[in-house]
Amino acid sequence: MLVASAVLAAVCIAAIMLTLNGGGDDDPDNVGEAEASPGTTPPLDTAAPDTTPSTSPPPPPGPSIAIDAVRVEGDSYRVDYTIYGYVPDQADPEALHTHFFLDTTTSANAGTNGSPPGDWYLTYESGSVLTDYGPDDRGAATQMCSVVADSGHGVVDPASGNCVPLPY
Repeated sequence: MLVASAVLAAVCIAAIMLTLNGGGDDDPDNVGEAEASPGTTPPLDTAAPDTTPSTSPPPPPGPSIAIDAVRVEGDSYRVDYTIYGYVPDQADPEALHTHFFLDTTTSANAGTNGSPPGDWYLTYESGSVLTDYGPDDRGAATQMCSVVADSGHGVVDPASGNCVPLPY
C-alpha cells in the first residue's frame, strides 16, 4: 500500500508540472527550449561565444609594409616595420623588397619607375633596419615612408606602404 501511494504521488506531481509548463508540446523544433510564462523573461543564453573578435586590423591585400615606429639611433633613423604578403630575399632575383624614403619624395617616385625617380633606401631585411637617413638629412621632411619594390627597384603599388612622423 505504501508503494502504491508513492507511485500515485509521483504521477500527480508529474501531471501538475505538465499543466504548469504548458503541457506536452508536440513541436519538434521546440525541443530543449525554455518557454516564458506571460509576464516573465525567458532565460538568457550565457554560453561563451565561439570566437573572440580580433582587436588587430587585418593585413592589407597584396604585398605591403607597415612602419610601426621610427626612432633615432646614433646619427640614423631605425625603422621597425611589419611585412605582409612577401618575403624579401636578396638571393632570389624575382623577390620583392622594401624602399624607405622621406616624405619629400612621393610614394610613386620612390622607385626606378618614378617620374622622376626619387631618393630611397632599400632593404631585404625584415622587422627592423637602420637606414642611411638621420636627423641631419631630414630637411623639410616630416615623415618616414615605405613602399614595396620589385626586383628592378620599381614601386609595386604606391599605396603598398605607409608614413609615420619622424622623431626629432
